[in-house]
Amino acid sequence: MVLDIEQWAQDKTEPLCFIGVGSNLGTDLLNSEAIAKQAIEALAALSAFPLVVSSLWRSAPIDCPPDSPPYINAVVAMRARVNDAHEMLRQLQHIESQFGRHRTGIVNEARILDLDLLSFARVQLSEPILTLPHPRLHQRRFVLAPLCELAPGHALAGFTQTCRELLLALDESGARQEVSRIQ
Repeated sequence: MVLDIEQWAQDKTEPLCFIGVGSNLGTDLLNSEAIAKQAIEALAALSAFPLVVSSLWRSAPIDCPPDSPPYINAVVAMRARVNDAHEMLRQLQHIESQFGRHRTGIVNEARILDLDLLSFARVQLSEPILTLPHPRLHQRRFVLAPLCELAPGHALAGFTQTCRELLLALDESGARQEVSRIQ
């Protein structure tokens, strides 16, 4: 479903945010696809309106430890119930911990659940704990492809290019990142 981003932008009451969902480490009971779907259901509690959700995508791990399994990714658009990006981050991390995510300090390690705050309204931040918009989203096909499903004509805070233009620029750069829609 493509958002009418102009209509959503008119309503200033609840911040429009985009959340990246990723999983590449299943549990004894659930595979990564099921975890991603359940995480999306959990995100609904943080939104003032029904979520708008991309397809699920499978992607090869990037900059991960050797033998890391593929990721299942999606992007969710929501109207946040909170008006503070730091509070939204805390809530996302709480959901991650409910799913059993433990941060060990290993960069890009396999994880049960990864919820990235990609953007929060028009907020731009560069802090040790939070950078908005997400610092590498324009370099990641597994973010841009599902984001383009939702808001291809939208320019996130800090970018002059639309999501579609960012994806085209990535294509033109020759960056090879394997992603495929699975749903």
